[in-house]
Amino acid sequence: MFDSVVCYEVVFGAMTPLMRTFATQFVIENQEVLTEGFLFLLEGLDVDNLQKLDRPKSASQLLKVFEG
Repeated sequence: MFDSVVCYEVVFGAMTPLMRTFATQFVIENQEVLTEGFLFLLEGLDVDNLQKLDRPKSASQLLKVFEG
């Protein structure tokens, strides 16, 4: 699913806020397996606090940031 979001961005030039929320949550949870090229998704975010939240709460906060 992450690959699909990345392909969408390549084809259409940007992710939707919901796609960016998913991609960012994925990167937070899988930092060790991704290349540094995806870490831009974490810029400006308090990753330490987001990691302490459960997935629905973290996703809700991220979506507010990306929609706003």
